[in-house]
Amino acid sequence: MLRTHPYRPQTDGKAERFIRTLLGGWAYGAIYRDNSERTAALDS
Repeated sequence: MLRTHPYRPQTDGKAERFIRTLLGGWAYGAIYRDNSERTAALDS
């Protein structure tokens, strides 16, 4: 397990950005009705 150092904005900011990226991309990802809709979204 990796931990950030207390009171270190450099490492704290990286950890917070990583968590925000995960939440935005995985936890709240788009839901598609079928594969063709997903493929159309990937093209753009």
